Parts: sequence; C-alpha cells; structure tokens
Amino acid sequence: MKTLHFVVGSVTGTSRGFACDLREKLASTYKIHFHEYSTLDDVLIAPTQTVVFFVSNTGAGEFSPYLRRIYLQLIRQQYLLPDCEYLILNFGDSRYKEFGTAGCLLDDALRNAGAKPLSDILTLDAYNNNHTDIPIYDWVMNNLPE
Repeated sequence: MKTLHFVVGSVTGTSRGFACDLREKLASTYKIHFHEYSTLDDVLIAPTQTVVFFVSNTGAGEFSPYLRRIYLQLIRQQYLLPDCEYLILNFGDSRYKEFGTAGCLLDDALRNAGAKPLSDILTLDAYNNNHTDIPIYDWVMNNLPE
C-alpha cells in the first residue's frame, strides 16, 4: 500500500474537514499519515515522500500558525527535497487582496528546495463557496503518482 502524508494547516476547520473527508475516501488505497502539529522533519521521514498540503489562508493570505512554522523551516533551514512530490490545496477568501498567497509562498519554498509539484495549486474560494462544486477527490486522484 502506498503512503501519503497529509499536512494540514487549518484555522476555522475548513481545510481540516476536507483533509478528513479525503483521508476516509483514500483509506482503502493509501496509508495516510495525518500531520497537524508535526515538524517538517516528522513529515519527511522517508527518502521518497508524496505530501498533500491543505493550506488555510488567514486574513490577507497569511499562513495558519502550524503551516507558518513548516514554511519557516523550509526557508530558514534550506532543506533539500529532491525526492519529495507534493500537491497543494489552497483555501482562502477572495475578499482579501492577497487571496491565496500562503499556498503560493509554500509552493515557491518547496520548489526552491527541489521538491516536485504533481500539479498546479488548486485554490478554493470560501467566500464564493466554490469549494463545494470542485471534485477535490478526483483532482487529487488524477494528480497522484501511480
């Protein structure tokens, strides 16, 4: 059974709810490690990793406290992650000028560390409630390596 790591940064519970739902749907296909308060070292324990980031943007595109810590670890400690593949689900509110910025910053930091994106970022707008219309499960499944 393949392993996935879910790294979840949630403030209001939206991104966590999607992560929990997706974990249930993928449980028969993947072994999923669920990280809400881990360090980056806890997440990246094997040579090859596939990580799905659930990024909650607070206020004007800022990270949730947990993902801020992960992001700062990435940029300050200059991790090299050539064997890490990832997806980013980016939850935000389009009423803010810096809509979705946290997911973009995380993507840049991961790319700079040599990690490989499996797809472009999927940004979901809580204000327009478009996240209920997007088949997140299908998007994730279509972008995971076989």
